[in-house]
Amino acid sequence: MSSGSGWTSRLSLQRYDELSPEEQVKKAQHRAERKHGLKLVIALLLPVFLETLDYTFISTAQIHVASTFNDIPWQSWIGTSYLLTAWITVPLWTTLVVVFGRYPALMLSLIVFGVGSTISAAAFGMTQVNIGRAVAGIGGSGILMSYRIIVADQGEAMHQSAIVIMYGLAFGVGPVASGFLVDLNFRWIFGFNLPFVAVSIVLAFFFVRNVAKGSDLPRSTLERMSFPQKLMIFDWGGAILAFCAGILLLLALAWGPLDGFVTGRFFGTLAGSIVVFAAFMGWELFLTSRRGTDSPLSFVMRIFPLEVFKDITVVGMELANFVSGMSLYTLFFFIVIYGVLGQSKSLSKVNIELLFYVPGMMGGHMIERVLQIRKAQPRVAVRFGLINTVVAYIIMAIGMQSDSSGMQAASLVLFGLGGALTIGPCMAMLKAVEPDMQQRVAPLMPLFRSLGGFVGLAQSFVIMNAKANSDIKYNAYDNPSLNSTVTDELKRFAQLGGVDSLDTFFALAPEIHDIVESSYRTGIHWCFWALLPYAAIALAVSFFLGKVPPPEEASSTELLSGKTQNVNESTSTLPAQQNSPYGQQSGYAQAPIPASPQRPAGASLTPHDRDYSETQEHEWENSGSAYQGAGGIGGGAPYEDPYARNPFHDPKYHHQNQGFEEMRV
Repeated sequence: MSSGSGWTSRLSLQRYDELSPEEQVKKAQHRAERKHGLKLVIALLLPVFLETLDYTFISTAQIHVASTFNDIPWQSWIGTSYLLTAWITVPLWTTLVVVFGRYPALMLSLIVFGVGSTISAAAFGMTQVNIGRAVAGIGGSGILMSYRIIVADQGEAMHQSAIVIMYGLAFGVGPVASGFLVDLNFRWIFGFNLPFVAVSIVLAFFFVRNVAKGSDLPRSTLERMSFPQKLMIFDWGGAILAFCAGILLLLALAWGPLDGFVTGRFFGTLAGSIVVFAAFMGWELFLTSRRGTDSPLSFVMRIFPLEVFKDITVVGMELANFVSGMSLYTLFFFIVIYGVLGQSKSLSKVNIELLFYVPGMMGGHMIERVLQIRKAQPRVAVRFGLINTVVAYIIMAIGMQSDSSGMQAASLVLFGLGGALTIGPCMAMLKAVEPDMQQRVAPLMPLFRSLGGFVGLAQSFVIMNAKANSDIKYNAYDNPSLNSTVTDELKRFAQLGGVDSLDTFFALAPEIHDIVESSYRTGIHWCFWALLPYAAIALAVSFFLGKVPPPEEASSTELLSGKTQNVNESTSTLPAQQNSPYGQQSGYAQAPIPASPQRPAGASLTPHDRDYSETQEHEWENSGSAYQGAGGIGGGAPYEDPYARNPFHDPKYHHQNQGFEEMRV
């Protein structure tokens, strides 16, 4: 982007009619790109704000929502049900974007998110709230994937600063506004999303519909496929098994602390989740074995393309994404629970303390930009981010144990710093992965972030409940320093199931209230100690991350799937089909766009350049597109091997794969 800015400033000193024809073309393309980019920024920032605002609202208000229904022990489902469906449906939305196009996927995801928010806002019990959150998780996953792919099509660095500002605004507004909305009515926590959904749909209709790229498949291929055939590209079997395993695990973790981890329903659901998860992994291995065969399953886009994890760089990237999601979600959820149940603070006061996360996130973004300017390897930023995360876990756990507000504030800043230094550079690390694996690795990043949040919340809630209940029972039955009146009251409290609402909690007698409050402080501080090993492992693996090759070290020829073309050509932004929907990442590593008869070497693509003529479609079918040759975004598409059977192609084209080799050079 820096070279483009310099070019623009030089052109501004000259009259347009004094420029050479090639310079006029470049300037016209630059203006068109700015116009298209501005429209997309306007249309996409609001969905990004909406998705971020939603989980800041829910994480800071979920204890009050659960308290409304006298169901605090089951509050974990509000967050985990959302994250469970979010990570499972990442490949589904990737499939929809690739097959049907960016705009339809974005519109559908906004509608689904709005439906889920409506269900939760109209809830008459925790079951309906959780169903609504699960539906909203599906929509939220689609919003995230559609936005990322649309932005990557246009050039992510073009929008990066605006996106970061919108994230900061959401993290700042969410905690403050949620306290005000809870005071009105808990339903506003979910209903507040609906006006944003409506406005986002209108903006997408006017500003995204004619700008965003359509399907990645040739038009003639799409015409030959029926609607069910298009949907069958998605790994429905894997999604169902993963969802069932997740639900059984959540039931086991919810019942375990309540039953002392000794009842049949706990062991039954735990064993069931293990068996179903084993079936899920077996199914993914089976799909992997079908690749490159004549089986109809050879083109299914798997949830987990297992072969990519042979690369230590991929393992390190996904561990970093896993930890970043785990840190973000558990932090916002449990800081609030700690403040309300562990310190008896009001929601508004606790939420304001969360604002310390924002300067850390902004500072991390500034450090990331400095590292980019200095041409540092993105793995340096990833390591620095993970170091900050490890230190933040330690300080937070000690601060909660000692009830130190200063240490908790410091750890919030470090968590924000670590998150900003992990997510963006991890995307840039895609360039360190083999080109033919990049399209399979890219969608795993948001998947692992949501999965990390799911695991972190599920584990932390079971630890908090187990430790708090154990501490309360110790004081009720085994603490010799307490008098019989207090112990009898604690026994009755424990037999009734503990804290089921905030009214019950604040109505406890002072002696009982102090004991229960101390028990929750103990339980929550152990949650952060228990999450520390994940961050430590990710940090250790980050020292084995590969290097991102600089453009000047690239080879003289390039696949449209990710290598470079002629190093003597001018360089610009990588097109979307060259290097997956995540073709260029955060400005760390860029590669040239191949020249064409209609476009000078080095010129950036406009949305109109990405429309395929009938001739181009015929060439794609004869030779295989970039998407085809690189293995598909989900890793199981039929295009992984140009010589393998392709169920989407007519038999008359099967003998013409030599064109694919021509595209390689």
